[in-house]
Amino acid sequence: MTPRSTLLARSAAAIFFALAASAFGAATLDDTAKVLAGLPPSGASPLEPLTADTAYKGEASMFAEMWRRFEEKQLSRVRAWADRELPGVREQSPVLYYTFSGPDIVYANTFFPDCKTYVMCGLEPVGKAPDLLSVPSDRLDDALRRLYGSLDTVLALGFFKTADMGSDFRNPDLPGITPVLMTFLGRLGKTVKSVDLVSLDREGNELPRDPASAEASDDRTPGVKIVFDSGQGTPEQKVYYFSTNISNEGLGKNPGFANFCRKLEPGAGLVKAASYLMHTSPFSATRDFLMERCKFILQDDTGIPATVFADNKWQMRPYGRYIRPIDMFRGNYQKKLAEIHAAGDGVPLDFGIGYYYRVADCNVLLASRDENSVVVAATPGAASVATEKEATPAPIPEPVASVASSKVAEEPTPEPETTITVAASAPSSAVTEAVVVAANEVTSEAKSPRKRLVELETEELRIRKDPNLTKKERMEKLREIWKRQLEVMGKKTF
Repeated sequence: MTPRSTLLARSAAAIFFALAASAFGAATLDDTAKVLAGLPPSGASPLEPLTADTAYKGEASMFAEMWRRFEEKQLSRVRAWADRELPGVREQSPVLYYTFSGPDIVYANTFFPDCKTYVMCGLEPVGKAPDLLSVPSDRLDDALRRLYGSLDTVLALGFFKTADMGSDFRNPDLPGITPVLMTFLGRLGKTVKSVDLVSLDREGNELPRDPASAEASDDRTPGVKIVFDSGQGTPEQKVYYFSTNISNEGLGKNPGFANFCRKLEPGAGLVKAASYLMHTSPFSATRDFLMERCKFILQDDTGIPATVFADNKWQMRPYGRYIRPIDMFRGNYQKKLAEIHAAGDGVPLDFGIGYYYRVADCNVLLASRDENSVVVAATPGAASVATEKEATPAPIPEPVASVASSKVAEEPTPEPETTITVAASAPSSAVTEAVVVAANEVTSEAKSPRKRLVELETEELRIRKDPNLTKKERMEKLREIWKRQLEVMGKKTF
């Protein structure tokens, strides 16, 4: 197609979309969420013609394949585990407090699908609900490509990479966290009822916010409130996201977020891939706040140190396997957590979480404030681990002094095994995260399935980030990688 014909085609498409909008009226927020998620809107939606565009179909198809694999390899397993292990916790948790979350409503809703309210926070800008009909057709393709690119890491590894979030969520046509939340809700099959920009004053009162106003000020905490349900006849639920610094310094300057949470009911907490921030004194207030507001806390080892739970008489039930932190956080080894896992029943996990996205290295801890409050489904040999007196620790490596260690962090002597190579992300204000981007080269000729999967995952990430590939080339290469991964796992190929 010549440049002139391309321009004419785009102009015609823009006129067509404008006429459609005029004929059908404004697009609903739910249809907007569905289109962002690569799903068809309602038949009467003015967005329906947009989804017929070839460029949109290409982007939507690739995202659909990414999501299909994410659901198959990860979410379905998390959902099954949570249904089995957390029914009693869910019943007593009307609110979920998910600190250091970014826009990750996916894991929040999968672990805790029935909460009335989800409270999430991060440093990234709130943004707003987009008007897709106002985005020129020649820019929408690029906007969606950037949106789906920003979700690449969380779908592949299970967490957002902080170093990328600063640029990914400043998409000029789909800015901030709000479009990401809407995309996830659409893919989760939710119906978006409303999207309102809000702000919190220092007392924690929720106030409406003008979209044209500045996102943040010394006495206001910007946020968004999205109301959704799971279909006709299901109760409405709310998710809040606030852009705020929850370090001791940040909460001291503006306590609006903490005061807002104190107006809500007690509930559960969720922490993953949190850079061990609550192992340090600058985040002691957040640690204490979570233990104040939560009856239960579900976390990986990057959350609240096990010694803090033990000192405060919380029950702790371990899942999976605790070895040591990834290399960049070696100073945050927890001897107490190793003891708890050694004394536990070793209930395995079949999914990865946080920095431990490979199943064999994954660990989860369910901490309960009241020893009689957790109703755990029957599991053969199940036993909760409470305090040091009750635990019978197995031998563990002696810790070695580390300059990076805090009072609650100890580092074991390294074991002679294959380790993970980590690329540290640049600090994002008070919050940092890391992303595992490659595995050490495996030289053995007879590679185990796990090592082969490590290599294939590394190659997949390289393909996703290769700027020299066309969309067609990238999809072809990814399909080949996915086929090989399924073969290694002994599953049918597509």
